[in-house]
This record gives sequence, C-alpha cells and structure tokens, in this order.
Amino acid sequence: DSPTLCGPGTTSVLLNEGFEGGGFAPWTSNSPTTKVVHPNPHAGSWSAETNGDFYVQQNFAAVPVSKLVSANFWSWHELSDSPGITVQWGYADNTGGSTYYNGPQVNGWQNHDLLGLLDGGKSLVFVRAWGYAGGGPGADIAHFDDFRLCRGP
Repeated sequence: DSPTLCGPGTTSVLLNEGFEGGGFAPWTSNSPTTKVVHPNPHAGSWSAETNGDFYVQQNFAAVPVSKLVSANFWSWHELSDSPGITVQWGYADNTGGSTYYNGPQVNGWQNHDLLGLLDGGKSLVFVRAWGYAGGGPGADIAHFDDFRLCRGP
C-alpha cells in the first residue's frame, strides 16, 4: 500500500490514487490496453496510461460533495498532438456532470481541479478521466496520476 495523497485530517475517497503499487485495480477502463507504467509519472514511480479515446474510472461509496476538501488530478499530454480530455463524474441520484479540457498550453503534466465544478448538494459515486485521439501526428497517449479526492472531517 502507498500512503494517501490527502493531507493531515483528511481521508482519501479513492484507493490506489497514485498507482504507486504498480497495479491498476480498483480502477477500471473501457480498453484492455490501459495500463500502469513506470516511465513518466507525475510523482512517485507509476502512472496510468491510455492510448486513444479510453478512460480510467473508479467507483466508490457515496460521499457528500460538501465534505470534499479537494478533487483534482494530473494528466500528461504531448502538445503537438492537439490533445483534449473529458472528465466525468456521477452522483448517487444517477445524475452526473462533465467538463472538457481542450488540450494543455504546455507539453507535459497539467493539474485539473474539479472541486468547483461539483454539485455541493449531491453525493459523488465515481470519477472518470478520458484520454483522447488527438488531431496531431503523435501517438494518442495520455497519462493520469495523483488523483486527490479528499474528504474532510
């Protein structure tokens, strides 16, 4: 087990949020080629990698959004490939939301803060981050790492 990415006085809603065990579970994907890789992590030694329009997702017990103190993650893209990603989330009442990021402004790792996008009156039950098939000449690879979904006291 790796230490939680949440700070003192908070608990992580997610398991394996930084992939530091070198495994993918309990995350799921819609692609059998999604994997955890050693090269190019945001922090630590591992990150999840997708190649194309595929996602990484984790379901969890319902947590009131009003109790969350952070909800963010990191993604890596190659700028020359015109990347874009979509992040989705689901609530216990079977509704949800999403946001689209039309590529980073720089090569490499970019932080995505979701906390302000979530409905404070609902309870969250999953988070999903989609990779991309970009418009550029490069491989459609996206890395995801360091998901922080932290619940306060």
